[in-house]
Amino acid sequence: MDFKIQPSKDVQLIFEIAVHYLMDVFDYGELQGISAIEQYYLDWKDRHKDDDFYHHLGPFEIALRVHYFLKIQGDELEYITWRRDNGLNLPRPVPESAQHLWQEFLNGE
Repeated sequence: MDFKIQPSKDVQLIFEIAVHYLMDVFDYGELQGISAIEQYYLDWKDRHKDDDFYHHLGPFEIALRVHYFLKIQGDELEYITWRRDNGLNLPRPVPESAQHLWQEFLNGE
């Protein structure tokens, strides 16, 4: 995937997998997902200055946050309630279309 932002290689993989989650769970197109991830990264980079934040969240949580905060424009205080009410509390398996990216991330390639 061609992002305009330049995260580290491992965060790039996390973002690519997050795009697949956006496509799989919320019916985003690939370009729409890439654009949303880029916007989230730019909007939040002052709060989350290092890769550890994105490693901690992981791709599923990033996809949820991107959708909730950018598309829905939800309130930060209602985020947990939104997740619960929409059955999104537990992580979902990596989408089939992103399995190769997940393996690459896990192998540190």
